[in-house]
Amino acid sequence: MNDLMRSSPSSPASPSGRRPLLWALLGVAALAYLLSLPWQRQQWENTRKIREENALQEARIREIRSQQESVRTAETQMATGGGDINTQLSGIRAVLSRGDTVRAGKLLTEIERTAFGTPGAAPNGPLAAALAGLFQDAGWIDRALVNAQRAHDTDPNNIEFLLRLGVIEAQIAWQKECRAHIETARRAAPTAAEPRIALALLCDQVGALKEGEQELLAADRLRPDDENILRLLFRNRMSQREYAAALETAEKGLRRFPTSTGFLAGRAEALIEQALSIPGKPDTARLRTALEAAQKYRRLAPDSMEARFFLGRIHQGLGDDENARREWEIVFASREKNAALAINLGRLLVRNGERERGRQLIEAGEKQRAEGTDYNRLLITAGMMRNDAEKQREFARWCQTRRRYSHAIFGWDQVLKVRPDDVEARRERETCVRRRVDG
Repeated sequence: MNDLMRSSPSSPASPSGRRPLLWALLGVAALAYLLSLPWQRQQWENTRKIREENALQEARIREIRSQQESVRTAETQMATGGGDINTQLSGIRAVLSRGDTVRAGKLLTEIERTAFGTPGAAPNGPLAAALAGLFQDAGWIDRALVNAQRAHDTDPNNIEFLLRLGVIEAQIAWQKECRAHIETARRAAPTAAEPRIALALLCDQVGALKEGEQELLAADRLRPDDENILRLLFRNRMSQREYAAALETAEKGLRRFPTSTGFLAGRAEALIEQALSIPGKPDTARLRTALEAAQKYRRLAPDSMEARFFLGRIHQGLGDDENARREWEIVFASREKNAALAINLGRLLVRNGERERGRQLIEAGEKQRAEGTDYNRLLITAGMMRNDAEKQREFARWCQTRRRYSHAIFGWDQVLKVRPDDVEARRERETCVRRRVDG
């Protein structure tokens, strides 16, 4: 019997008997492997994304540390460098990078007084142009204009000086002079990107957005490695509500500058506007893509209130009022308040029964928006009617009551050009000068 069992073909112990079972087991294993492939591919893709994001985070951290080290070095050199003007200017740039515009303005004023404050002081166009740019960055537009004009007077054909003056003139709505200086620079340097960038800024200010877009596209072709040009092009297209084109610009920026949080923010913003601009129900699929982009933005810039604002808009679009409110309340508790935040949070509160606070926020946001409109109207009117002292006075008073002291000083200066003995203009100008340096 034992011999029969050992020799029987059907016995599991025989090789021929084991073969069907082995093939069955292999089939099950192969099926399990094939079924697991989508999951494995997803895991591989997740791992790749994590590695890529970690690499971007490390690059961003290195970039931030490098910037912080440069700031510390520049400030140390400024404190010990004495009369070295380049060291002082580097130190002031470091101060501006920290957001201390009052201190930067005071330091710039001292340099300006030393260099140009005495009668017969030697002209120094490059220094005046550098001061103009730094004063502009500090928001001291009155001193920026004076130094830009000073630089231009030393060399009226200098391209850099022409453009510096033109950009500042655009900021104060001197449109005729701005365009003339920019066109002069473009004729002198037809293949340079800078005149086109400056002209695009002017076009944006006067509402000629399509013309500005064409200038920026031309500038990008001339200088494709310039991150600032793409940023301006993105904002221009967003202002035109050309969200698909703006998204394309943000994604191009990320391909060229993968560590740029600005283009990450832009991509999220464009996706949000695309999803919410569709009449009727929001595009939830696009909102979920925007959610992924905004979350990545926050991971790379964890202190960004803009990222939280975007996340709030996405959550609200997806019907998640609780998380939208949580994000917006965090932003509202910070100093980075704006009209859009107040209005969006206010509407959410009203919708959820907190009508009193909601209405207050909506009113505050609408007032802030109206102030922006009023400022632009007064500025453009004053720029077009330069010899009308009352238009200049109206602009100066408006700015002064809202603590925009640099623009108020500029406005009072324009009144005094028309009426040199104007008592109010002299008195209020001095008041604004004192309050500006007091912070």
